[in-house]
Amino acid sequence: MLKQRVIRKLIEEWTLLAVLAGWILTSILLRRFPEYEYTDLKVIYTLLVFLVIVKGLENSGYLKHLAFKAEKGRFLIPKLVAMTAVLSMIVTNDIALLTMIPFTLAIDTGNPVFVITMETIVANVASSISPVGKSTEYLHISPLQPWLSRFRIIDIPFLSTTHSGCLDSLL
Repeated sequence: MLKQRVIRKLIEEWTLLAVLAGWILTSILLRRFPEYEYTDLKVIYTLLVFLVIVKGLENSGYLKHLAFKAEKGRFLIPKLVAMTAVLSMIVTNDIALLTMIPFTLAIDTGNPVFVITMETIVANVASSISPVGKSTEYLHISPLQPWLSRFRIIDIPFLSTTHSGCLDSLL
């Protein structure tokens, strides 16, 4: 009985097994194990705690309660996408998506795949407006170059066309 449950759980968690197999294969091919620093483990731990909190909100029914309140009113999908955009400018775009996708799935939107796709696109685009929103921005900003000067003329046409494309697909 226990053996069957373990085998069933391993089949359900095939992604974890694939990642572990890739990690072992890469370690064998490179003849070394990956090196992790304290900051890497701190980020992984923080994401784990965040995911546990989101799952706790989901299991407690509070996410459904918030979803029920959010379903009232008009323009539900544009509101969800706009909330994702604003959130991705304040925190990194991956954290914005980890926050908004469970909330979106708790709401009856009719077509959650479309809404999540739009949220993903908008989170990536909106995060480029703010120096905080993109985690890769932390690597490019130096103390000698303030973030406002980093917002180059090259970025403006790209952002304007991308933002107008997202708005067109929403309407």
